Order: sequence, then structure tokens, then C-alpha cells
Amino acid sequence: MTIFFGGYLFATAICDIKRKRIPNALILAGTVVGLMCKWHRAGPPGLFEGIIRFLMIFLISFMLYGIKAIGAGDAKFLCVISIFVGFLSTLKILLTAFLTVTIMYSVYLIGSALSQRIFKKSNKIKNKRKSSQYHRIPFAPVIGISYAIVNLFERLTIG
Repeated sequence: MTIFFGGYLFATAICDIKRKRIPNALILAGTVVGLMCKWHRAGPPGLFEGIIRFLMIFLISFMLYGIKAIGAGDAKFLCVISIFVGFLSTLKILLTAFLTVTIMYSVYLIGSALSQRIFKKSNKIKNKRKSSQYHRIPFAPVIGISYAIVNLFERLTIG
């Protein structure tokens, strides 16, 4: 299961980077495999537990989607992750992801401001794109990195 989950995180991150979206087929595959693993390990109670985890994160992640804090694919991706790692670990991953993306984006903005100042670039926008297109950050890779960070800290504190 660990190999599948690692591959799943990687595939989802690559899709999000390349397409700026997470395909529903990938979400469905992760959900089905996750629930099958829960069934295999613990039978009907495990399946029920996986569904409850999914629904609890669904409520939280779609509230975040409603306020445009994350995309719809990211919200569904978090639901799938919750089946594999549990409710509390998913919340830790989400909080770590927000912290990580805040740091990354701050460094980007500071670097951008410094380069404009150093090279005296004008602030004119050459392309007339929608402003939201400039700020769309693929969040799935950050979620994957956050999973690794949370998993590492959980292993260090337990062992």
C-alpha cells in the first residue's frame, strides 16, 4: 500500500504541475484503492472508517474550496489522502501545506520585487491575462511534500 500511495502522490503532483488540475479519474482510482485497502485490512468496519474519514475531510476541504483557499481537485485529493492516513494526519498535512506554500510564495514575491528593483523592470503587464492565472499555484505537490514532512515528524516522535 505504501508503494501505491507514494506513486499516487507523485502522479497527482505531476498532473497538477502540468495541467493545473487533478483529473477525477485519478481521484476515483485513489478512493477505490483506499477503500479496498481498508476493507482488506479490517473488513466492513474498516470500510466504514474510511468512508467516515473521507466525509469529515470533505466537509473541511470544501469549505476551504468555497472561500477559494484551495481548488476543487485539491479538496478531493485531501479526501482521498484521509482514507489512507486518517483524519488528524490529514489536518496536519493541510496545515503544513498552507505553511509551506506561504513560505514559498513569500520567497517568490521577495525575489520578484528584488529582481525588479535590481534590473529596473517596469511593472507593466505584457500579457492581458486574468490576474487569477498569475496566482494559480499547483497545490498537490505541496500536499505531497507536506505528507513527507508530517510522516517524518510522526515517525521521529513515536520512535
